[in-house]
Amino acid sequence: MGIMERKDSRIPMPFVDDTQGISSIKALLMILIPVIIMTITVNTGHQYSAGVVNSFESLFLGDLVKFTLWVLIPFLLMTISLGLIFGKELKGFFSGSLKKNWKLIVGIVLLGFLVSGVMSIAFKVLHIPVESNAAVKDFSLHSLGYISISNLLSLFNEEIIGLTSFIGSTILIRNIFKTSRNVSLWIGMLVSAVIFGMLHYDAYNGNIPQILLIIGSLRLVFNFSFTRSKNIVISFVCHYIYDELIFIIAVVPVLLKS
Repeated sequence: MGIMERKDSRIPMPFVDDTQGISSIKALLMILIPVIIMTITVNTGHQYSAGVVNSFESLFLGDLVKFTLWVLIPFLLMTISLGLIFGKELKGFFSGSLKKNWKLIVGIVLLGFLVSGVMSIAFKVLHIPVESNAAVKDFSLHSLGYISISNLLSLFNEEIIGLTSFIGSTILIRNIFKTSRNVSLWIGMLVSAVIFGMLHYDAYNGNIPQILLIIGSLRLVFNFSFTRSKNIVISFVCHYIYDELIFIIAVVPVLLKS
C-alpha cells in the first residue's frame, strides 16, 4: 500500500495500477492539458474579459459571463480533452465508494486547518509576508453568492488539475526512472503540489514561499484524501468545505467593518 491508502482496500490507484500501463506521452498529456487550458482560459482571460463583464448593467449577467469564461469553459475543455485521450479509463477517478467516508472528510478538513495554521505561524515567526487571497481583497456582499456557487465548479476544476498532475507525474517518473510505486507516488505528490501552488500565483500576488509551502502543502492534504478514497468527489468535498470555511473566516472581519 502507498501513501495514506487503506490497507484492506482492493481498489487500484487509477492508471498507476493499470496492468497494461499508459505511455509517458499520455502521462505528460495528462499533466499538461489541464494546466495549459486553465492558464489560458483563466489567467489570460481575466485580463481581457473584465471589460466585457463590466459592460453589463445587470450584475447577474456580468456574473454569468464571468462564470462562463472563467469556470464553465475551462471545465468543458478539460473534461472533453481528457475524455478524448483516455476515454472510459477516466472512470478510475470515481472508482472509490462515496459512502462511509464522512470521517475521512472531517479528518482531511481538520488536517488542512492544522497544516495551514502551522505554516502561517512559521511564516509569522520567520517574518515571511503572507498575502490575502484576491477574492477576499475584492470581497463585497454582492460577490458572496457568486463565489459560493461558482466555487462548486471552480474547485472541481482545481481537483482535476491537482489529481491529473499527481497521477500523470507518478506514471511519468516511474516510466522514466523505474522507481518503485511508493517513491513514484511521493514524487508525483510533490510535483502536483508545485503545479497547484503556481496556478495560484496571481491569487496570492506572486508570493512564492506562500504558494509553494502553504498552498502546496494543502494540495498534499487533498491528494491524501484521494489516495485514501480513490474518488475525486471525496477530495473535492474536502477541498470545498475547507475553502468555504476559510473564506467565511476571512470575510467576517470585512463584514463587521461594513
